[in-house]
Amino acid sequence: MTTSHADAVAACVAAVKNLQKYDHAFLTAEGVDNMTRPFGATGWSYPHRANPQDPKGLTFNDGSKVKSGMAAHEIAVRLCDYLGVNYVEAFGRGTQLRNCCEALLEALEHPEKIDAAARQRMRSAGAEASVAKRAKRTI
Repeated sequence: MTTSHADAVAACVAAVKNLQKYDHAFLTAEGVDNMTRPFGATGWSYPHRANPQDPKGLTFNDGSKVKSGMAAHEIAVRLCDYLGVNYVEAFGRGTQLRNCCEALLEALEHPEKIDAAARQRMRSAGAEASVAKRAKRTI
């Protein structure tokens, strides 16, 4: 495993571990991109309408009626699908998030379980992040 590949995998592992903390949470477009960028993906967000009148509805803390983003469990499912990682489907959001994050972490420990094209996207994302970090240090 090359250093850039190891760095890319470490960034992905960190993103998944961070995502695990957002059980039953909505992430803004910026948050979604922060979670998916290490995997070489961005721009997955879409508009959500607040529905605080429903017992399990979505409420935005700033009072907004519509925001672009995704629920944490949706991000985890999309990452699994994007990488070709199998996961156990569940009805509950929290359980689905845990199942997908566990499957992602397992796949990151065993890269042969990840689709070859997805591995290349991760390497590219890791290389881009490495270049960006070096550029910041020289400025």
